[in-house]
Amino acid sequence: MKNLLVLIALAGGAYFYYINQAVEVNIDSYRALLNKVENEPVTSDEIKIGANLLTKAFCNDVTLQASGGGSVRACTDKYLAFKDMCEDRIFGKEKRSFTNKKEVTTLVKRFTACAGIS
Repeated sequence: MKNLLVLIALAGGAYFYYINQAVEVNIDSYRALLNKVENEPVTSDEIKIGANLLTKAFCNDVTLQASGGGSVRACTDKYLAFKDMCEDRIFGKEKRSFTNKKEVTTLVKRFTACAGIS
């Protein structure tokens, strides 16, 4: 009887451990970042990744660059020149967590503006 209770307790604990495991979301696009913040907090490092991915996508959009009188190369050069400074200025060194989509989009917009992309 004792063994049965121990077995049930272990099985129950394993079940609760399994269902409470957070599924890690890989930030591989700006859209993935926005999807994640709708369901769970995102870190400043994840926002930084999403902001850089979005900025690169803007730079690599030939039509967008041509419509503004620029080029992919000029945009990429500007982005690379300002990337580190903008990351420090917008995100800082302190690790923070965000749960509000508006806060995330505001930070990303500030980053792209700092990098000269907007």
